[in-house]
Amino acid sequence: SLSKNSFPFVIILYVCVLLTSFVPAISTSSRGVKSNNYYVINHNTVPAVLIELGFISNSTDLGIITDADKQKLAAKAIYDAVSEAFNSKK
Repeated sequence: SLSKNSFPFVIILYVCVLLTSFVPAISTSSRGVKSNNYYVINHNTVPAVLIELGFISNSTDLGIITDADKQKLAAKAIYDAVSEAFNSKK
């Protein structure tokens, strides 16, 4: 089991894996990693990340996030990234 002290390592690993697999999978650009005092992150007992797929106010992003094929690609990339992160922790 992971301790609270190992969260930063795990989260950094998730983010690195997500950015390198997710962004190219749906042909979008990365806006980098942001840090803020998000309730869902700070009041969690397990490692957590928030993934922003795009902005509905941006027509290009809206086209990507409402496209069924892109949604499947995004879901697969997220799944693969999380699987890879957990496998590399072994």
